[in-house]
Amino acid sequence: MHDKLSDLIRILLKSESTIVSKDLANQLKVSARTIRNYVHEINGLSDSQIISANNTGYYITDRLAATELLRIKQEVGSHIPQNSEERFTYIIQKLLRNSSLDSFSLANELYISYTTLKRAINFINKRLNQWHLKIVSSHDQLSLSGKEYNKRQLFSYSIYRENTGNLLNSAYLEKSFGKETTDKLQTMIDQIIKKYDLQLNEFSYNNLLLHLLILVSRLSIGKTINQSSSPDRSKVGKYTIDLAKSIKKTFSANISASEIQEIDILFKSNANLYSEISNQKYFDKAFTKNIQLIISKVSNMYLVDLSSVKFIQPFSIHLYNLLFRLKHHQTLRNPIKINISNNFPLIYDIATYVAFQINKIWQVKVSEDEIAFIALHIGAEIERQKHNPEKLKAELIVPTYLNIREQVHDFFRRNFTKDITIVKETDETDNNSDFNSYDLIFIIMLQNEKSQTNQKYIQLSPFSLNKQKAKIQAAIDEASLQKKKNLFKKRSLPFFSNDLFWNIDTKTTKEKITKKIYLKMKSLGIVNTSFYSEILQRESMGSTAFNKIAIIHPMNYNSPQTKVAVLLSQQGIEWDDKLVNMVFIISISEEYKDVFRNMYENLMEFLSDEKTFAKVLNAQSIDEFYKDLLL
Repeated sequence: MHDKLSDLIRILLKSESTIVSKDLANQLKVSARTIRNYVHEINGLSDSQIISANNTGYYITDRLAATELLRIKQEVGSHIPQNSEERFTYIIQKLLRNSSLDSFSLANELYISYTTLKRAINFINKRLNQWHLKIVSSHDQLSLSGKEYNKRQLFSYSIYRENTGNLLNSAYLEKSFGKETTDKLQTMIDQIIKKYDLQLNEFSYNNLLLHLLILVSRLSIGKTINQSSSPDRSKVGKYTIDLAKSIKKTFSANISASEIQEIDILFKSNANLYSEISNQKYFDKAFTKNIQLIISKVSNMYLVDLSSVKFIQPFSIHLYNLLFRLKHHQTLRNPIKINISNNFPLIYDIATYVAFQINKIWQVKVSEDEIAFIALHIGAEIERQKHNPEKLKAELIVPTYLNIREQVHDFFRRNFTKDITIVKETDETDNNSDFNSYDLIFIIMLQNEKSQTNQKYIQLSPFSLNKQKAKIQAAIDEASLQKKKNLFKKRSLPFFSNDLFWNIDTKTTKEKITKKIYLKMKSLGIVNTSFYSEILQRESMGSTAFNKIAIIHPMNYNSPQTKVAVLLSQQGIEWDDKLVNMVFIISISEEYKDVFRNMYENLMEFLSDEKTFAKVLNAQSIDEFYKDLLL
């Protein structure tokens, strides 16, 4: 229960008479509508009605229950799930990590009654319908019932919604590793970035800082890695050498060649220099194959993708050093182990699975402290994917003579960094390479048959690259659009259905079709009674019609389900001062509010193409609509 809810209860407890919503809103500095939502939320926390209302205002009905809520808030703070959404996340995470849960123990953990828990389970089961899963109870033991693949889909959904951002929050890092150490490292990083003009966004900066803090914490207790092999100094960046010297001087730490290599990979993987990593062979084929095996098993088990070079290279060198430590009976203490296992349970679960695979392959036992370090790598990668899911992966096939590769690499870095990541550079086409690993493959000067038959291959001349910018950008735009369509198909299509699809050939009005669609959605239990007035309120603020399309939605996210109703009209519908041929009415639930913006933007982008618009307008079913929209 957050502070505003507690404040509302205290205000009403102190009052000997009813208080109107306007006065409550003024005291709490919120709107009258928010007060109504608070009341609804508070009443959902107890079996009894805590707050009631009459024509003179709000008052406390059950003072004992209200006082008990305040006591629980003071005793357990805000980390105990307090509403339906938080309980959904908490219970699902526990069921995904345990075969069964005792109902009474779970109710005690949540500080709710057995009856309230049953209501929570009913709410969760409605949400689980989209994964064809259900929580079942047998002798007061709760378990998740359904196919294993569907459970993995639910796990994947949950993992990408876990708040991994805290892992890369500078305040959190200061608290975990110490302000003095964190400040010193930040100063060093800032100096290197400025000196060598490196490009790091906020996420990449914090990711680099996190892993350097781990390395320094290891060095501070004398846990250095003295491998017999040393990196080729010609391949280590000058920025790495400078930073290593600063770390050695500031923290009085002995840095081995292997750790210099680790710092180099961290810099390159966070400063958009991935191609420099991929062109270097740090490990033998057997080790690399085992890394790929682990990543494949994680994907099959959890439907989580860890195949990016941005994850593989830093993780590989961490694992290489970990195996060396274990071989010499060394372990590292992780200062934030408890925080990771408690606050990021699903990520920690994947890390535990990775540790199990490490044990199977190399016959070594990985400690909980080391598992937490693995979890940091996984959490950082998942957070990176959240920040930049649309960036394209590209390969450059370019010769090495006459400094052509360096010139081409610099050209792409200066002009197309915001759109693509160069994950590999080579001077020949490797027929055994994974073609599906790349969104685009640029072939500079080399001739190749595939470039003529597959749109992934873009043939370029190494001369006058500036004159070929338009060609490159067109290829990027096309590949980006296709990637967005693939993601839309994966993430958004479940929100469309035949029950909410119409293609009409009769004349109608904005008011009639809006009311018709609302009533249909309400009959299916998709929206609340207030939904119609909410979308009218949104319409009154400004037209939702653009370029023959109207996308209607409320301003809040309180619908029971997220769904998209689709209405097509060849004749067109008068919409304020415009004529529209497509109407989308979208209901948005709290759990999918982050999906809405992408869905909205994708629909507008896909339908901005005149040919696509014309094809979609003729669709006679939702299946035809999908097909024509995503061609």
